[in-house]
Amino acid sequence: MEQAQAIVRIMFPPETREQTFAKTIDDMLGQFRRAMKVDSVPDAGLRKMLNDQFDAMPGLLMPTVREYLPQILDATALAYTHEYSLDELRHIRAFAETPAGSRYLQTSMKLLGDPAVAKVNEAYLEAIQKVQLAERERMQAEIVDYLKKHPDVAAKLQGNRVPSSNE
Repeated sequence: MEQAQAIVRIMFPPETREQTFAKTIDDMLGQFRRAMKVDSVPDAGLRKMLNDQFDAMPGLLMPTVREYLPQILDATALAYTHEYSLDELRHIRAFAETPAGSRYLQTSMKLLGDPAVAKVNEAYLEAIQKVQLAERERMQAEIVDYLKKHPDVAAKLQGNRVPSSNE
């Protein structure tokens, strides 16, 4: 485990790891924003709401990142021990301790923000959104149909639901 932990420390140096994760979040949110074509929303009010939400997300997400980051890094080190033998980990660590190796490991997440990767990710995310929307609509229709055919289930669900703030 020591070898794997050393590799993870090189990948995510303690003094920059939080910024690395924050940058990745910013890059991904930017790609989501562009994939959703937020800047093309014709209504200025809706466009502002969406942009405000995207702008707020890093601040909303970072406390959770900070909370889970130690666990994420520990799990990453553990995953390395599952995937690689001790001898392989020693070789990876030796590479990681070279200037090229440490740069490679430390910049791998940064590549998500590269314009070429971002362009493909945006198209990918846009395509996934279409599938997700279609599936959500299909699933909603299927559930409504099921509940109409099974009013006893609908009644149970109605009895167990959490009242909304409007009630």
